[in-house]
Amino acid sequence: MILDCLTEDVRWEMPPHYELSGKPAFEGAIWNEAAPGPPDIEIIRLVEEGDVVVAEGGVQTELRGGGRTDALFCDVFHFRGDKICRLVTYQVDRSAREHRSS
Repeated sequence: MILDCLTEDVRWEMPPHYELSGKPAFEGAIWNEAAPGPPDIEIIRLVEEGDVVVAEGGVQTELRGGGRTDALFCDVFHFRGDKICRLVTYQVDRSAREHRSS
């Protein structure tokens, strides 16, 4: 379903980790073999202005090798018409945040 919402030349950036271009690269990135299934995503806030939508929330998933991912994110979706042409994801591990506040 997600892929139907994307332009063929979609760009996905997650500074400083990676920058992907094209629908096949996007599809490869969303299917993470380290996780046994899709993550649990909680959207806290959506803000829209013109052709940009910002989603703020949290994401959690168990990992196959043990452990889990528990992070906060802010996704910035850029639209061309009714399709996403660019996504910028900012993500921080919740445990890193908790250590700084201790």
